[in-house]
Amino acid sequence: MDSLRWVDTLGTGEVYSYCGVYRPQNRVFDSEVPIYFAAIELDEGPMMLSEIRDAPPGGPHIGMRVRVTFVRLDGDVFIAVWVPE
Repeated sequence: MDSLRWVDTLGTGEVYSYCGVYRPQNRVFDSEVPIYFAAIELDEGPMMLSEIRDAPPGGPHIGMRVRVTFVRLDGDVFIAVWVPE
């Protein structure tokens, strides 16, 4: 773990791999499906695991260009999610 470090990035990259959730485990999430989770390869090289939002019809695809945006969860808590570029 000594080799880990923070890296500034442009917040852009491409979908390396992804999966989709089409049947949520709880009905409270029925209105949110499909939900896509992806490994994003940043343009600078590192990988990041996160959600893809606003995917095109048919879902994301490997190699799709994406950019980061931030969603407020609660108060001052934000998470990074990815949207098509």
